[in-house]
Amino acid sequence: MTLKDEQTEEWNTASMEEIKFLICVLRLRCQPPVPYPHIESYLNQIMGLSHEKLSDIFDREEREETNLWEDAKTCDDWNVERILIISGVDREGYRLAERKETDAQIKWRRTKDWKVGSLLMKPDEVSRVM
Repeated sequence: MTLKDEQTEEWNTASMEEIKFLICVLRLRCQPPVPYPHIESYLNQIMGLSHEKLSDIFDREEREETNLWEDAKTCDDWNVERILIISGVDREGYRLAERKETDAQIKWRRTKDWKVGSLLMKPDEVSRVM
């Protein structure tokens, strides 16, 4: 049984707004962005939302730069960390993205160029990564 079976239509509308916000936070404010299958697994237990529906929701919110999308983008770090813990994705290695990482991801998605806004690594940083 899903939550929508147990509640009124008004509650479902409010609940869907919260789900949209959660999707935006997990995609915008986490590093790396939480993949749709992970979000789907979590939300499927609650609402029965498919990967395609999640992707459609995020893409529409981002394209229209809705209030929910803006709220997710600017959500304070403490609340984002709580969302990571509650959803369980923190145990899978996802972490809070720094603001500059979030901004770079937004630029990358808009330009379809993954180099836009990237900073070159210093030689000593490259050697630590390799």
